[in-house]
Amino acid sequence: MRRVAELLPPDLSLPERPKPTPTTELSRAAEVLWGPAGSYLYAAYRCLRATYFPDIPAELPLVIGLTAYGHCIGLTRHPWPQTARISLAPGVFATGEGMVDDVLLHEMLHVHLAEAGLDPKHAGEPWYTAVRRLSPAVLGQPLDVERSKRRSMRIANPAYGLPGEPKTLVRKQAPEGDAGLHRRVATWPHSFRPSCYHWGDPIALPTY
Repeated sequence: MRRVAELLPPDLSLPERPKPTPTTELSRAAEVLWGPAGSYLYAAYRCLRATYFPDIPAELPLVIGLTAYGHCIGLTRHPWPQTARISLAPGVFATGEGMVDDVLLHEMLHVHLAEAGLDPKHAGEPWYTAVRRLSPAVLGQPLDVERSKRRSMRIANPAYGLPGEPKTLVRKQAPEGDAGLHRRVATWPHSFRPSCYHWGDPIALPTY
C-alpha cells in the first residue's frame, strides 16, 4: 500500500515543518471539539498569560485528552513544531474551574521556563525560584521552599552475602522529609490548596 504523501499532487505535498496555525483557528477548533471546556481553556490561557506570563506565546495548541504515563493530569511538550503544546486530562474539568486554572498555570510555567532557556523540570532551581516568586499572588501566601541538595549516604547493600558484594553502598539521597515536600512543589499550585478549597463549578466536556 502506497503512503498518502506519495499520492498527493506536487502542490499539495506535505511541508517539512508545519506552518504556525492562526490563533483564532486554534481557539475555534477547541470550541468545536470540546464545547464549553474548549472555550474555557483558551479564555483561561489568555487571562493567566496576561497576569503571570506575558512573555510566552499569545496562544498555544491546547489539548484535552489522555496524557502520558497514566497518572498525569497535565503535560507540556516543548519544543513542539512551533513552540509548545499543553495537554490537560478530562478529569481536571470535572473537578471545577479552579482546578483547570491551577493545572493550566502549572503547565504554562513549564512553557515560561523553557522559552527563557531555563531548566523546566520540577527538580530544577528555576522551578523552585518561580514557585517562590508566584505563590504570593497565586496562593495568597508565600512559600519558602528550596530544593535540598542530595548528600552521599552509606546504606545497607541488599545484595550483601553474594560473592564480591560489600556490606554497604554509598548512594546520594535527599534529606529525610524532602521527598514529600518536593512532590507537592512538583504539583504546585493545586497541591498547596487547603482541603476546604472550593474548586468552582465543573465544566461540561463532551465524552468521546
